[in-house]
Amino acid sequence: MLIIAIPKSASTSLNETISELHGLPNAPARVRSEVVARCPVAPGYAQLAKFHRREVVEIDAAVVEAVCSPHSLAKYHFPPTPNNQARLQGARKLILLRDAEQIISAYRRGDATGAFRLKSHEFCYCLSEQSWHARAEKLGLQGELRAFAAGWRAHDGDKLVIESAELTADPAAVLARVEAYFGLPLSGGGALRREKYSRAPDLPQRSALAILFSRRLLLVKRLASDLRKLATGVPL
Repeated sequence: MLIIAIPKSASTSLNETISELHGLPNAPARVRSEVVARCPVAPGYAQLAKFHRREVVEIDAAVVEAVCSPHSLAKYHFPPTPNNQARLQGARKLILLRDAEQIISAYRRGDATGAFRLKSHEFCYCLSEQSWHARAEKLGLQGELRAFAAGWRAHDGDKLVIESAELTADPAAVLARVEAYFGLPLSGGGALRREKYSRAPDLPQRSALAILFSRRLLLVKRLASDLRKLATGVPL
């Protein structure tokens, strides 16, 4: 069973909840590290790949075979490229989506609280939410996220589309829909596990100095990138 999720859509929470309720193992870690990660970055998603390199890929037949088992649960951020849509045309899959602007805010919030680590040096100079959104728009990350959602919404293969807002507002109803779609027995479960959650009250905002200190290696990479651009006359 396959979940294709746009990032920061509560997909890890949903995946772990379904796995726990039905005793379904997640796809082995080696599938992610050996089968999926060897695939090339999906064309048109270079910025998103900086945050999720091992999943924002152009899949092949080996990936499809590994992640579409009816006896396990797999969750990935596969973009809706023509190749990926064609290969997954007949596969039963849950598509979990969220608005691009909310995702950027979640990236910023996760970094500010330390809930998850910033991976793209392009955002090293960004501290405020406004600067995150401006940078994401300039780089094209916002556009990639919008294309991700639009592409999977338009997909004409086997799919169940769920919005992240639906999941967080009424997890019991969404779980029942997902269970029915995958042919799982209705569990009556209503609580959603909180995984990689950046809104928890025990996750206070870190100071700007603490955030910059945690980004020190990325800052060096960003500075080196800027110096190369200056040396070659490329605008920053």
